[in-house]
Amino acid sequence: MQDRPDATDLLEAVADFLKKEVLAAVKDDSMLAYKTLVSWNMLGVVGRELRLGQKNLSADGQELSALLKKPELVGTGDYLSDVEHSREMRTELAGQIRNRSFNGSGPGSPVWVYARESLKRRLEIANPRFSLEE
Repeated sequence: MQDRPDATDLLEAVADFLKKEVLAAVKDDSMLAYKTLVSWNMLGVVGRELRLGQKNLSADGQELSALLKKPELVGTGDYLSDVEHSREMRTELAGQIRNRSFNGSGPGSPVWVYARESLKRRLEIANPRFSLEE
């Protein structure tokens, strides 16, 4: 691990290079320009995941644990393990909703609040310009 530049700084530098220099150089090749823009966007997603992923994962784990009435197992320090556990809990919650075995799944219920907040956290990483605000 380095102090400076950290991983997000390095990703931002490469993304900036792609957008400002490479894109200008390949503007006449539409496919290469498109791939450059996609690459620039992917670097942004990875950077936001590095910056926000653990915080968002922790919030997701707390909310899912409360909804499923299970002990919180997210936050172990092993990020990939926490991601997998969170995914398993989301799958379990989805199954309960699908089977109608989850109480209180109507509009305004805790599960709806969780779904909205979880979506906000995911969009904060995938597309921060998208807003769920009305």
